[in-house]
Amino acid sequence: MNAHSSQQYVTIFGTLTQPDPGSGRNPWFKATVPAVDIDWEKHAGEGHENDEDTWAGICPVTTNQSQRTKIIVRSPKDDLSLVPGRMTLECWPADIVRFLREDGVTALWSEATISDSETPLTLYVDPQKVGPFRVALLGPSDDKSNRPTDYLFGKAVLVDLDVDADSNGAINEADDPLEETPGGILATGTVKQVTLNLAPAGLTGTLKLLAASGGGRIRVWRDAGKTSAVAMPAEWNLSGGYTFPTTLYVEGINASAAPRDVHLRLRYTSEGNQQIDDDIRLTVFKVDLITPAGDPVNAAVQSGDGQNEFTYSSANPGVLTMNLKARVAPSGMASQIKDQCLFTVDTITGSTLAWGSSNPNGKPTANGDDLLATVTFTGLPVNNTAFGNKKAAVYFNTRKQDEKNYEVFFPKQERNHPGTGSGSTPNWYYYWAGAAVPGYDLTSGTYSYADGSADDYAQYNGNPNNPHYTIHGPASAGHEQYNSAGLTVDRKGIDTCAATLVHEKQHRQTDLDWLPGGAWFAKTDGDGDELPDDWEDAHTAQGFDKTKASSFTPAFIYGDDEEVWCEMNALGRTGDGSKDWAKPGKQSKTVF
Repeated sequence: MNAHSSQQYVTIFGTLTQPDPGSGRNPWFKATVPAVDIDWEKHAGEGHENDEDTWAGICPVTTNQSQRTKIIVRSPKDDLSLVPGRMTLECWPADIVRFLREDGVTALWSEATISDSETPLTLYVDPQKVGPFRVALLGPSDDKSNRPTDYLFGKAVLVDLDVDADSNGAINEADDPLEETPGGILATGTVKQVTLNLAPAGLTGTLKLLAASGGGRIRVWRDAGKTSAVAMPAEWNLSGGYTFPTTLYVEGINASAAPRDVHLRLRYTSEGNQQIDDDIRLTVFKVDLITPAGDPVNAAVQSGDGQNEFTYSSANPGVLTMNLKARVAPSGMASQIKDQCLFTVDTITGSTLAWGSSNPNGKPTANGDDLLATVTFTGLPVNNTAFGNKKAAVYFNTRKQDEKNYEVFFPKQERNHPGTGSGSTPNWYYYWAGAAVPGYDLTSGTYSYADGSADDYAQYNGNPNNPHYTIHGPASAGHEQYNSAGLTVDRKGIDTCAATLVHEKQHRQTDLDWLPGGAWFAKTDGDGDELPDDWEDAHTAQGFDKTKASSFTPAFIYGDDEEVWCEMNALGRTGDGSKDWAKPGKQSKTVF
C-alpha cells in the first residue's frame, strides 16, 4: 500500500484473519501514514497548500533580520509511538541559503536536524547567493527508506540601494551598515551618487524608487551635471529585460529639518505582488558663515559674531587674529561633517599666515552646531595695497559652501609697520605716502615726520631751491574745523593731510614767484604779506587789501594774507579714500 499526506495523516487499526481454519488467535495491527509540513509564513492560509508546489517565496538578501522571509516548520503528523520525532531540513542548491533562528545568529544549513519538540518552529531565510532554490522537510524513514516530504520553492533576490554613507568617496560594502544610521550626507547645491541593483537577472515585475519622506528637500538626476531630471517616484517595468538606471544622482535643495529626514526606498514588486524594499537615509545640510559675514562697506561689524573688519594689534610685530565661525543646519550635524570641512582666507602679502594648533590648514573644530577655526597674520605688510578687501570661505569636500567679504586695516597711530622709521613714525605716515595721500613719498628725502603740537600740521623749511616738508601728527589725528577769512573748513584724516601738503607747497611756490625769473620778481609788496600789490588789487573781490598784511576781520586764524592764499589753494583738496586702510579712516566703520 502507498500513501502520501501533507497536513493530514492516517492511522489504520485492524486484525489479521487466517483464510483457512487453524489454531491460534487473530492478532490486531496498527499502521500510520506519516506527514510533515513546512510553509511560507506569508503563504500559509487556507487553500495555500494546494499551490504550494508552484508558488515561489521571494527572499531578500539582507542583513536585517526583520526583513527576512520566514518559514514555519510545523509539528509532524505522526504517531510518535511508532516513529522517532526527528526531521531533516534540506536545501538545493545546498549553499544558496541558510536558516536563522529567532536570535538572528544561530544558523541551520542544509541537512540540519529538527526535533518535533521544537515545533512549531519559525526560521528566517538568509540567502547567501541570489537565484532560485528548493527547501525540503523530510520526516523519519520507514523500513524501506521511504520518508514523508514537504517542499517549498523560493527565489533569493537582491534589491540594493546604495550610497557613500561613510563619505570616503566610494560606494562599497563598508557603507551597508551605515546607510540608514547615520546615513549619507550632502550639502545643499551638491549632488551625491546612489546606485541601484537588482539580481538575479531576468526578474519580472516592477522596480520603483520613491521618497518615503523628505522628497521636497532633494531632486534626482540621471547625471552628475544635472541635465536630465528623474521624476519621483520613478518606476521601471522589468518585462522584456532590465530597463532601470543603475546610477542616479541626488541633489540637495533644502536643508533637512533633522538628521536623516530624507528617506529613499527602492522597491521590487514581483508579478505575484511580493515586495522587497531597501532603504537609505540622507541628511541635506547647509553651512553658513557667521564670521565674517554681512557687508563690511555698508554694515561694518568690528567684533563678535558677524565681524567683518579686522585690524592688526599694537604689538610689534602686529598680529591680526580672525576667529572664523560657520553654522551647520540641521542641528546635530557639525561634529559629523567637521573632518570634511575646511576654512580658507585670502593671503595678506608680506604677512605670515598661521592656523591655530587645533585647525591645521583650516580644518575646523565643532562646538554645538558651529564650526570654528582661528587664523592669525603676523607682521604688518610692506605695502598699503595688501590691506583692504578680502574673502573668507568654508568648504565641504573641496566644494565651496559659503563665502563672505571682510576688510583688513592697520592701527592708525601705532608705529609697528615694517618699513623705514618702524618704531618712530606712525603707521599712517608710512602707508599713506603716495597712496591714500598723494604728494609725498618716503624715499626722496624731501619729507619727514615729527610729532608736532596741537594744530601744528606741517612745516615748510622756507628754502624754495631745496625744499623740505615736515609732516606733523595733527595732520592725521586732528579734526580741522574753522570758519575764517570767508573760508569754511571741516576735514580730518587723509583729507587734512592732503590739504596740509598743498598748503605748505603753496608757500614754496610763493617763494619761487619772488625769485629772479619768477612771476613776481621785483614787484612791490607794500604791506609785507609776501603777496605783490598788483596781485592783491586783482583779488579784492576775494577780500585782499594791498594796504593790510592781514586783510580780513577778524584776522585769519593761521596768520597773514599769504596764509589765506595758501589755504585757498588747499581748500577742497582730499586724499584717496579708496586707499585709506587706517583704523579709524575713510574705509573703517568709524569714519575719520
